[in-house]
Amino acid sequence: MTNLEIKELFDQMRERGSILGLSSIRRLLEILGNPEKKQRIVHIAGTNGKGSILAFLESMLCSAKIWVGKYTSPAVFSEREIFCVNGKEISKDRVQTLMSRVGEACRKMEETDGVLPTIFEAETAAAFLYFAEEGCELSLIETGLGGCKDATNVEESAFLTLFSSISLDHTKILGNTIEKITEQKAGILRRGCPVVSAQQTEEAWRFLKETTEQMGCEFCVAGRLREKGNERYEYISSRGTKYSSIVLSLQGEYQRFNAAAAIEAAELLMEKGIHLSYSDIRYGLEHAIWPGRFEFVMHRPDIILDGAHNPAAVTELAETIQKRYPGKKIHFLMGVLADKDYSGMIKKILPLAGRIDTVTPKNERRLLAEELSSQIKTIAAQQGRQIECRAVGSAGQAVQKICQELSKDPQKDEKVVIAFGSLSYLGEVRKEIKNENWNKGI
Repeated sequence: MTNLEIKELFDQMRERGSILGLSSIRRLLEILGNPEKKQRIVHIAGTNGKGSILAFLESMLCSAKIWVGKYTSPAVFSEREIFCVNGKEISKDRVQTLMSRVGEACRKMEETDGVLPTIFEAETAAAFLYFAEEGCELSLIETGLGGCKDATNVEESAFLTLFSSISLDHTKILGNTIEKITEQKAGILRRGCPVVSAQQTEEAWRFLKETTEQMGCEFCVAGRLREKGNERYEYISSRGTKYSSIVLSLQGEYQRFNAAAAIEAAELLMEKGIHLSYSDIRYGLEHAIWPGRFEFVMHRPDIILDGAHNPAAVTELAETIQKRYPGKKIHFLMGVLADKDYSGMIKKILPLAGRIDTVTPKNERRLLAEELSSQIKTIAAQQGRQIECRAVGSAGQAVQKICQELSKDPQKDEKVVIAFGSLSYLGEVRKEIKNENWNKGI
């Protein structure tokens, strides 16, 4: 298939939106020769922290020279970043060849079965095919939505199952309680497969514990790294291994939970014959890369990108801000999707805000900047707060205005700007901030 044919086909699939279910992805994989059956899969579900846990784990495995694939979603900064082998995103030439093969399989499926897969199903099939062709020893696979009926949930037996923290999100699809959401995400469990979970609420922990017991799965709940000062941490694993003077490459208080889950997962992999060392684990924690998670894109002034997009994630973001910038009022840039609990996010972040600029993400599910700004002002009034809030429009326009204002501010080195609310617009923010002209302006 030519580039144009691939684009037209994938645009057509993208228009179908998200459709949960496994029959379509299984048929597509069958046409491709069932590449998922040729891999040892580490499968992760959860609400917040999935990508960070996999980033830590990927870094550990790369340190040990383990051939590892990683599939995550959605793409934030590059369309190719969702397909990684040994920490490197797929090349332009390779993704063209890969998508051509998957596209041809999709067309065949449409002709023979009368069904065209969704874009997520096609990308998931492409990931399995890519990792099989690369001969990956382990494939790290992140669920897209939920777990039970997610397109990634096709393996017959996982090598290891992971859960990041579970909270309320996508409630119209997954359910409106923690227990219902956990039930959906627990659909990735496989009988007898060991399980590692980050710390959970009581409801999520109880459901996972009871379900893993019924399925004969070893169940480990990770703790939290303990802070020892000077940005050093320590941790004692469930197997009694003591890690001291740990350095984390990923910022944010919530990474202490994610790092602990990655440590427990790595030790389980060691028990299952994966040749990791404790030095590989330490190296992985110190060198993991996962953009858009309390990521500094500029210092003095501090400009930070964080993908927090639900109340639980914003709560964790607020904890990080309060610790790093105690008592400081923050200039926030906020853009959200209309189907998210943005009122809950606003309530969590308002006490820390000196000013909020709202933007409209480039996403079909977007909430307009004007609507978000109006909601912020309404909630602030209900809380008896006065807040400077303006609707700017696009993320690019917001960054340009912020940079122009900072360039004229004699106290700009002390300012803190944090963009959050949705992963969907962070790529545009970073691109504008990295623009040489604005760097010169600041």
